[in-house]
Amino acid sequence: MPVLAENDAVASDVGRVTWAQVEAGFHVGSRAGDFLGYVDHEPGGAYRAYDMSSRPLGAFTRLSDAIDAVNSHREEVTPS
Repeated sequence: MPVLAENDAVASDVGRVTWAQVEAGFHVGSRAGDFLGYVDHEPGGAYRAYDMSSRPLGAFTRLSDAIDAVNSHREEVTPS
């Protein structure tokens, strides 16, 4: 995964997922206009991944691993 400059966007290898770095260390993912989640780069070096509801998905040493966690996360749907 290339390093993103601020405000750059890149399509990942998973469907039509697009990632944008909206500010330094903060990346947002979407698919067909739907928000998927985000990755926040912490001062200590960890990349923390969050789903669309801001629930943590884990901490990663590489940005690409954190993005993969968000891309592969499936929102759990509770039957009504």
